[in-house]
Amino acid sequence: DKELKILSWNNAAERNYGWRSDEVVGKALDQVLPTTFLEHQPESVIESLSNAGQWEGVMVQERKDGEKLYIQSASTVLVDDAGQPAGIVAVNRDITERRLVEERVRRAEEHYRRLFEEAPVMYATTLMDGARIADCNLLFCKTLGYERDEVLKQPLFKFYTAESKRKAEVEG
Repeated sequence: DKELKILSWNNAAERNYGWRSDEVVGKALDQVLPTTFLEHQPESVIESLSNAGQWEGVMVQERKDGEKLYIQSASTVLVDDAGQPAGIVAVNRDITERRLVEERVRRAEEHYRRLFEEAPVMYATTLMDGARIADCNLLFCKTLGYERDEVLKQPLFKFYTAESKRKAEVEG
């Protein structure tokens, strides 16, 4: 309702949050679901609901057992016959597993990047065409005397030594 008291609680909410409907209906939302907004301040969420009548975003909410859930939420203000706000309906989707996987991927990418940059050898990767440089490590740039942006998308062959060019032509 307008005071953010829970009026209905479906089976999906029971599964996601661990609370039965009879335990939460009539209670204030913040008593049942401690919420932290990830991308917005609470004031901007309220402003969006007041001005636009809706809000979408990601938040962290707590289950009955204290476990934290990442929730993708879409909330819409309900209006009465006179067009006045009467309450809010929210559709919340548990995206915890997706967020955890994204975090693991981010950490793996950081780890790979650190290994790539700090490798004691010159590294360069090429684009799908196999000829132009997609990325290179700091040692590659430092050894050859270039800045990274001068190297990217250039033909790798351009940076071969004369001896390496001869070998490539003979073996190629």
